[in-house]
Amino acid sequence: MDSKGSGTMEVAALGRPFGLGMLYDCRNDSLVPGMTLWDHEDLKNHIGERPQMFNDCDIVASESIEDKSKALNVEASLKASFLSGLVEVEGSAKYLNDSKTSKNHARVTLKYQATTKSMNCP
Repeated sequence: MDSKGSGTMEVAALGRPFGLGMLYDCRNDSLVPGMTLWDHEDLKNHIGERPQMFNDCDIVASESIEDKSKALNVEASLKASFLSGLVEVEGSAKYLNDSKTSKNHARVTLKYQATTKSMNCP
């Protein structure tokens, strides 16, 4: 969670609609609905945006929750919240809940990650 001792947290979105200025309650791994640090117009007028091209590809051939959460960069505390039902996963994070239904099936997952831009509040 602590990004290299800087006191900042880095949390996997897992399909949750994170946005600039949104509040996050780390006590229960949830977004604070309806509240932002700045009003919409201030954000719109002051957001800095720059290109940040990145892509990565990986193959995951495991069905274990450990390997799946590692592929999605899920930290231990967030994984515990997911496993206990505190966090409901959405979007591509539903992959964590998905499992094979038969021993006669084999599965390989292609993980593709891409970033096109970075947005910040200067």
